Amino acid sequence: MEITNISSNKNSYLYFDGLTNWGVNSDEAPNARQSLVKSLLTNTTEKTSAVKIYLSANTKALLTDEEIAQITSKGYTIL
Repeated sequence: MEITNISSNKNSYLYFDGLTNWGVNSDEAPNARQSLVKSLLTNTTEKTSAVKIYLSANTKALLTDEEIAQITSKGYTIL
């Protein structure tokens, strides 16, 4: 799953925590990791206001420190 234009969303909170396998590569979804990175880093632009993103524990556990820094630099807070 690839999401585009997250940065155009006007909500203060985005709930992706129900997507427990988003960003977790598996036999069924071998590109899930790249989908997560592309959606949050490549397909978004810097926000003018802070947005909180809720991610599943599975997803958060797989983000590297560098990816977290890049995501937060775009104006997102990962919860």
